[in-house]
Amino acid sequence: MMNVTILLFASYRNQTGVRQLALALPQGATVRDAAKRLEADYPGLSLKGALCAVNEHYVGPDTALHEGDTLALLPPVSGGAGDCLLVTDEALKLEELIGQVSAPAYGAVASFIGTVRSPNRGKAVHFVDYEGYQAMIITQLKLIAAELRVSFSLGRIAVAHRLGRLIPGEASIIIAISSVHRAEALQATQACLEHCKARLPIWKYEVGEAEADWVRGVSSAAETI
Repeated sequence: MMNVTILLFASYRNQTGVRQLALALPQGATVRDAAKRLEADYPGLSLKGALCAVNEHYVGPDTALHEGDTLALLPPVSGGAGDCLLVTDEALKLEELIGQVSAPAYGAVASFIGTVRSPNRGKAVHFVDYEGYQAMIITQLKLIAAELRVSFSLGRIAVAHRLGRLIPGEASIIIAISSVHRAEALQATQACLEHCKARLPIWKYEVGEAEADWVRGVSSAAETI
């Protein structure tokens, strides 16, 4: 037998009454096997159409599970109505994202803007080229949005990251999140930023007067070779 951790989100959490549980499965069991077992254990649970992520990466239902894996099950629409998750080479506009998350029902909107800085590490920066794995960025943003909704009671979530060439002062990322009360919007915005820094597959090539090089990053998103 092997042990895996199951995370249940949104309607699945409501149907079972649990957010996280440990599940013992036979060696070689797949994501589909785990889903069938959960439906048998929780008669009110229907996982048809669920999105599946193993160790924070989306996978298919026939993916084999291993000892210590974390399997997250997400309803097909993991974000809330009105969420905006965007990767673009166009200039980012705070007012547009604020408009995306604002609504009369939400009394608080928190936002964060990350910009290209100069000097950096004591040296002047002429520009930065951002490169990213766009499909995976969107995948991870959807997963992050779902996780934020487990931890906080939120209205709408907007995250936009820019790729391509940026000069100092231009925005590389903007996060805007609404909630009924300010504390959750503020806390969720901070948590979202930390998740984005650790998990989004984005790299930057920094060009200055004397040198140009890829900026070395540190990520806790997965084990490295």
